[in-house]
Amino acid sequence: MKVLALITLLTITLTQTLSAQHFDSAVAANKRGDYKTAIKHLRPLAEKGLPEAQALLGAMYAQGRGMPQDPAEAIKWFRKGIAQDNHWAQHNLGYMYSQGYGVPQNYFEAAKWFRKAANQGNADSQSNLGAMYLTGSGVPQDFELSYIWLSVAAANGAKFALENRNIVIINLTKDQLKKAETIFKRCLKKPARCPENIY
Repeated sequence: MKVLALITLLTITLTQTLSAQHFDSAVAANKRGDYKTAIKHLRPLAEKGLPEAQALLGAMYAQGRGMPQDPAEAIKWFRKGIAQDNHWAQHNLGYMYSQGYGVPQNYFEAAKWFRKAANQGNADSQSNLGAMYLTGSGVPQDFELSYIWLSVAAANGAKFALENRNIVIINLTKDQLKKAETIFKRCLKKPARCPENIY
């Protein structure tokens, strides 16, 4: 019985290792612009249910990398990744809604998906959500929440978050900034506990 369990464990570990190697090869091929190789490695992994592969394959369909652009196919793969709570699939679907690409433009839906990904630590979604609070797109305009999410995003490496945060700062009083800074520190540790409203 113990031998069978050990063989099963080794088989699972080997399969996961091979999947990770194929995914890493796909990511590397995608970065260097070798989309055919990326797709060759991604498609079987996505079909087997690897959510990271589903999110990346969907992005390749959305952008037409190595294949004709197909927003419907992209959304199909994003939804498969979302079913497994993948933050990149959530982020990408949020982006599709924000742009009205393959779906009707809907900022409320975009904010919903950005928040789900932001709660899992996706810096790009954190930045997008902060920008949406800045402009009031899909969420009520709230400079404090904008500051909080943009600060979290900047701390996590999002490129444009600091520029947008500088715009927000001029719209905050000293008391609001102090309060937002306190909440930011809590949100940085656990983004999922970041409030949806300040009041």
